[in-house]
Amino acid sequence: MTTAPSASDTDRRFSLKPAHVVGFAVLGSIFAKSMAEKLAEHDMWWHLKTGQLIVSTHHLPSTDPYSFTVVGKHWVVSQWLSEVLVRGIQVLLGLRGVIVWRSVMLLATYAVMAWLFVKIGGNTLSTWALIALAAYAGVPAWIERPILFSFLIFAIVLAITLRQSRRVWWCIPLFALWANLHGLVILGIGYMFLLTATETIKASRGSGDHAWARRLDTVSLGCLLATFLNPYGPKLIAYSFGLVKTVSSTASEWASPNFHESLTYPFLLLALLALASVALSPRRPDLTDVVLAIAFLGFGLYA
Repeated sequence: MTTAPSASDTDRRFSLKPAHVVGFAVLGSIFAKSMAEKLAEHDMWWHLKTGQLIVSTHHLPSTDPYSFTVVGKHWVVSQWLSEVLVRGIQVLLGLRGVIVWRSVMLLATYAVMAWLFVKIGGNTLSTWALIALAAYAGVPAWIERPILFSFLIFAIVLAITLRQSRRVWWCIPLFALWANLHGLVILGIGYMFLLTATETIKASRGSGDHAWARRLDTVSLGCLLATFLNPYGPKLIAYSFGLVKTVSSTASEWASPNFHESLTYPFLLLALLALASVALSPRRPDLTDVVLAIAFLGFGLYA
């Protein structure tokens, strides 16, 4: 015979801690802020039109049909699946649907990152303060572009790999999908091999897990090969590397952050906190944490 739960048990089960309230507020504010913003990204119209073109012709265009300066030049439609998906959303829900898509993608991305932060640092007010800072440091990138797919998938990959999850094999199909959604899949490839290298070094020194390092070896190679499953094969990856090199040297939005602008203050504070946490920590920093922190801080300062 079982007894009904007491009132005190029920209260404990459903009680909201201050950290829960702050967590809901942080994630809710991200969604609300995005929903309140109008469509402002000029490239979105080009993406929607390309999605319409692909759906109507049932194939990827091989030349740029828009720019008169490059008529007849070969065109690699590296974000074709994103453009088809967002075009479908626009057809079903209108332009308001694109805003909803943007907001849901941002919410999902930061929800995954929040889950990872809480697993690592605990469900505390300081953890949620760090999550809020990290989220709002990315406000300049809260735009309705296919890059939102990269943000979400990369967050999922981080959550899987940094927790050394047995689900790490899911990264392989994720990378196949990612390669057809957005060119920043090359960032994911770089991350996987950098993570594999550091974990292998740790294992060789006796401070890491040999089984995890070997698993990462296989998964990283599988992720790389999975990115070849796209309409262009390995050429798409080479194209993405070349595109990043070109854009980072010419586009102002890819320039190094200007710390005289207030929008960059959260990023600056986040970078300073990261450096301070390593310098002031009484424990010896983990090799993987240090290498990844340096790598991503360097990328952030470069572009």
